[in-house]
Amino acid sequence: MDRLATLRGPPERLRRLVRETTLTTDADDPFYPLVRLSVTGAGLEAATPTGGAEPTFCARYDAAFFDSFAGPDEPCLAALGTGATLRWLDWVDGGDLAVALLGDADEGIARAIRLEGGDDSVEISPLPSDTVDPDFSTGRPDAFEDGRFVYEGTAAPTRVETTGETLERLVDATDIVGDETVPVVVADGEFRLSVVGDLMRGDGALPGTVEGPDCENRYGDGLAAIARTLTGPVTLQVVPGGPLAVVQDTDDASRRYVLSQSM
Repeated sequence: MDRLATLRGPPERLRRLVRETTLTTDADDPFYPLVRLSVTGAGLEAATPTGGAEPTFCARYDAAFFDSFAGPDEPCLAALGTGATLRWLDWVDGGDLAVALLGDADEGIARAIRLEGGDDSVEISPLPSDTVDPDFSTGRPDAFEDGRFVYEGTAAPTRVETTGETLERLVDATDIVGDETVPVVVADGEFRLSVVGDLMRGDGALPGTVEGPDCENRYGDGLAAIARTLTGPVTLQVVPGGPLAVVQDTDDASRRYVLSQSM
């Protein structure tokens, strides 16, 4: 088989990429069992693995995200199993890890992946790459203009600058009270904690900078998965009474997740 692409970096950085593109923290219980990848010389893109699933997302990692990166001029496609990939990334010993996508260069579809670290080498094949729709844009949240989430022709008016860690605290509070959905509440210029269960409730202010109108929206387990996956600064772009986009941009990567409101 031809070597279609090779990327190299610390195992933790590669695990982070798989976690962010499958919304998975536990390899034995993946949120998305597959990650779909499109790779070129400029970098790597991951998109929603199954049509109709939520959250829809698109994550892009520039070549600079990796210690070294080599990809083809034309996109090659791959689908990796989440659980096995994360477990092997944990298992391979050594410092930097090299990941090679292998397949027929004319076909442009990866049929195997090889992990190389220290004295260890692991090859996984065949990959479920036939599940990758040639129209890779299927399910991609492409409703962004100049970094703003646009819904029905209008940019989401409410914006909250916060952190993944704050979102995780919100999700934890939701779990404690037994609330079935995660509330995203903005009131009087504050990002608010407002969780209600049968026997408990929690109220208070959450760290965040807010602009735009108040909202009191609710979202399902997709938001909980995002909150447990992302760390560092994130932006919530909210349509009051409607969908939510969770955005994280760094120097060498961008991540866009879009969820519908739970009714």
